[in-house]
Amino acid sequence: KSMVTVRCVSKGVDWFNNEYEAIKVTSGVIVADNGSELIILVSLDKIQEANSIKVTFFNAVEAEGVLQSYDTDLNIAAIAVKLKDIPEQNRKDIKPAILGESFALVVGTPVIALGNPNGYVGSMELGMITSKGNNAYITDNKVELFNTDINDNKNADGVIINLKGEVIGIITKVLKDEVNENVNTVIGISRIKKIIESLVNNKERVYFGIKGMDMTTEALEKVGITNGVSVTEVKPD
Repeated sequence: KSMVTVRCVSKGVDWFNNEYEAIKVTSGVIVADNGSELIILVSLDKIQEANSIKVTFFNAVEAEGVLQSYDTDLNIAAIAVKLKDIPEQNRKDIKPAILGESFALVVGTPVIALGNPNGYVGSMELGMITSKGNNAYITDNKVELFNTDINDNKNADGVIINLKGEVIGIITKVLKDEVNENVNTVIGISRIKKIIESLVNNKERVYFGIKGMDMTTEALEKVGITNGVSVTEVKPD
């Protein structure tokens, strides 16, 4: 009841001055209800050029969505749907998902993938966590990654939930590596909750503007410090 289908229409003109429409369909997950709007997380690359966004809920109710905010490092966006655009008798069954914890996950934990994990919108896959402990360094932050044994393809995205129905991760394309090319790579939910909160509340975010890495013990000893971050990239503007 927290999953939705998102249909995005982009309009343009081709080289021969013919107008065209490009349609992308993906899945999203409702993460908040602020009393006037439902906030839905989707993959940014699926909606960023859209001229119109239509959201279809599990009960077939359809409403207009508006891009609210986004994070390019994580390739996630928040879209807002006004509650007044959903018939009152249909609202009570539409519920935001519960965000769980990913810190304590262990290899072998059974999981469920929802959204379009196999490339088909509204699909579901069952699997388990096959590896964890990898990190990805993004602007001003480090996120945790884990992998499942669920097959992956270029159209796959969605969320990973545990057997309690809590969201514990978001399937990612942008932070994948070639080692895990054919299986789902997932961003653990715990370290990105603050980012999701800022997207949901449409807060202006402040950036320091670097990408860094944890320093090794040898590197720390070499420069005579006990703790630190090695700056690998400075982000312009």
